[in-house]
Amino acid sequence: MAPRKRKAADAADLINAAQLAAERATQKRQARSAAETRALADRVVELQATVDFMHRASEHTPSIRTPRSRPKTGKRIASPVFFLSDLHFGESVTLEESLHQNEYNMAESKRRFAKCIDNMLWLRADMARTQSCDDTLLVLGGDIVSGDIHDELRETNDGGMLDQCGAAVAAIAPGVKALADATPGVLHIVAVGGNHGRLTKKKQVKNNFQHSVEHIGVYHPLRLALGDLGDKVAWHIPRAERFLFDLHGRRVSIQHGDMIRSQGGIGGVLVPMTRYVTRDAKADLYMFGHFHQAECFGKCAINGSLIGESAYTGWLGVESRPPEQVAFVLDADRGVRRFERVSVT
Repeated sequence: MAPRKRKAADAADLINAAQLAAERATQKRQARSAAETRALADRVVELQATVDFMHRASEHTPSIRTPRSRPKTGKRIASPVFFLSDLHFGESVTLEESLHQNEYNMAESKRRFAKCIDNMLWLRADMARTQSCDDTLLVLGGDIVSGDIHDELRETNDGGMLDQCGAAVAAIAPGVKALADATPGVLHIVAVGGNHGRLTKKKQVKNNFQHSVEHIGVYHPLRLALGDLGDKVAWHIPRAERFLFDLHGRRVSIQHGDMIRSQGGIGGVLVPMTRYVTRDAKADLYMFGHFHQAECFGKCAINGSLIGESAYTGWLGVESRPPEQVAFVLDADRGVRRFERVSVT
């Protein structure tokens, strides 16, 4: 072959090889792009399912109804109510600031919460001796985490928001599973936000749930983590400050309670709270957290806290209260009975 023809053939071979390499590269890019598109589509479907699950209304109505027939065992028809609020995961209390009365940190909050759940499980079993107790109402009443709404909390908290939410979910999830296992019927869970979990500088009433680390980092992750419990658990997470639950024909109002101001009066919270429920007149029983004192009077049931004595209670000069939560039975005929202060120490 002549040198000129050989060069032309070599050039043609090079062109063909380059075209073939370009075609192969294009095919690889197309295959890779198709795989990435499929992966993104699958991820979108997964995220959409997660969002739909987060915002899906409970398949159970917010009510526990009284059965028409009385149990043949002679037990009273009633439902246990367990109140968990003001857990303040992440808040730090030192012996010095509490005048050697109390010490609180992330490790202690986990220990106290586990003890609280153990005592609530014991109470539920004991309640079932004399009451029917088929369904259970569990209230998560806000201030689950310490948050950083105050400058001193940002400086002294035992862990940031992420650590606080993670610790709360890790502690609460086993407790919810245990209560669900101990409930023959449905475990209804009502979860409302508090003031410590807000992400805004000031309180926003209309859309506080949109800016609440408790909703974003605790309640919805709990729903996702416990999704395998299915119909055994009914979640009621209102897109509002307040929730109304029908319990044996009685309307129960559930909210954190930070809108009530005691103003340091000698009657404490009793007077302003009684004034509020009298004017509101939308429920037969009102459940409040926020005030860190386990009490029951009139139409009001108030929860304690997991913290106990701190610099804040000493500064306010309020009555010293031990760390405790609240449990009671709502009898279908007689209303609130067996009001219990659940000790955690």
